[in-house]
Amino acid sequence: DKGREWKVYDYVTRHFIASLMDDVSYVERRATINVGGFDFDLVWHEVTERGFLFALPFRQKNMNLNEREITIRGRPILRGDKVTIRDFATKAQQTKPPDFLQEGELIGLMDEHGIGTDASIPTHIKNASIP
Repeated sequence: DKGREWKVYDYVTRHFIASLMDDVSYVERRATINVGGFDFDLVWHEVTERGFLFALPFRQKNMNLNEREITIRGRPILRGDKVTIRDFATKAQQTKPPDFLQEGELIGLMDEHGIGTDASIPTHIKNASIP
């Protein structure tokens, strides 16, 4: 399949070229905004050298860089600046417990972690079962 072969070739050559390029450099910026006695932290990144990302742009996703610059009237935010909160929202959510393990899943996990022996597994399952 030519499509697959091309993808492999593309990835290998991009990886090789990237290995010859400079590292990615960035500056992490942080701001804490106090609203009514509650602190909210903002973190963003200024990439100063894209380095190997020119060859492997998809790698940036795994780097968790937030390049959205926080500015006030077109200039970077500075210590002591006053900001206006235009909008905010809260969202209430609940978590739910995980589903019960099936017997086969429990046996597999016990085996993977070295818990019990073949003879003791039924006893462990009985003890862990819900009455």
